[in-house]
Amino acid sequence: EYLIVFWAIASSGAVLFLGYNYETLAIFVLILAIYFTAFNHRLRLKTGYVGIALLAMVMLLIAMLVNNDSAFQLKYFSIIFRIILLATIPLAIRPHKFLKIYSEIMYIIAMLSLIIYVIILLNTGIIDAFGEIAAYGNRQYKNLYFLVIRLPVANFVRNSSIFWEGGAYQAFLVIALAFELHLYRYSRKHRVLLLSVSIFTTFSTTGFILFLLLIFTESIGRHDSVRQKIMKVGTMITLVAVIISTVTFNRVVVEKFNLENTSFAVRVASTATDIEIFKGSPLFGVGHKRYNNLVEVKSWNDYGIFLSGSVNSFTQYMAQY
Repeated sequence: EYLIVFWAIASSGAVLFLGYNYETLAIFVLILAIYFTAFNHRLRLKTGYVGIALLAMVMLLIAMLVNNDSAFQLKYFSIIFRIILLATIPLAIRPHKFLKIYSEIMYIIAMLSLIIYVIILLNTGIIDAFGEIAAYGNRQYKNLYFLVIRLPVANFVRNSSIFWEGGAYQAFLVIALAFELHLYRYSRKHRVLLLSVSIFTTFSTTGFILFLLLIFTESIGRHDSVRQKIMKVGTMITLVAVIISTVTFNRVVVEKFNLENTSFAVRVASTATDIEIFKGSPLFGVGHKRYNNLVEVKSWNDYGIFLSGSVNSFTQYMAQY
């Protein structure tokens, strides 16, 4: 079960060494097949659950036909395959146990990555002893096994662990922290602390914001007395004030909310363009071919920014399919 959950993380597409190749998915399928066969695991099929998965797959096939996207059928079937794969996980592992295992795995990854991250900060010369790997086009990374560093090393500041960048890593950490708080509240404070510190070392704007929202909602959402809630809210306000006053927060978060900031402008334009395209064809999307043409034209006409794709996978899928 631990292997299944780990491979679910590894095949997400965000893990630098594994996520971008088909061998990872093939191994994942093999692991699931062995699990169901060797342990004689009985599938607990639920009509509603299976119906949703089948509906999603049928809608994708209809979208391919409606948008005359047969030239991109491999992409459509790849998504259908992933839906089947993801839909199989809850049949193998109960949701509650999946949350526990995911939290455990991410805690171990975070702990090992943080140790290496701190060592490198203390002595960056160690990096030279490790080899390089190439991924995602021409991007070069130093491979420190539980920490990858994008070259040039002089720009090193973010903890990206085994993921292709800090922004991807923080998403997995925030989910792990949410699971940890949901299952154990604050009874395992050392784990909450380590995951929290790891989120901050990603220097991700989204990570900072999601962390604060998660801690805030978790603190006031419990069945505590009014006095306890007031104390927790007061603590949160103090924590937020301290964080906001730091130079790091100003650089990582505040300065990003400026249209003169290239990263922020591109993200806003990309998401807004996807939404506009989606509104034009909300049921079956516009397909791959039309999307590639529309996103270039609309992003330039509406925002003066030339985009050849999207930086937001969620809104991109909404627009395409």
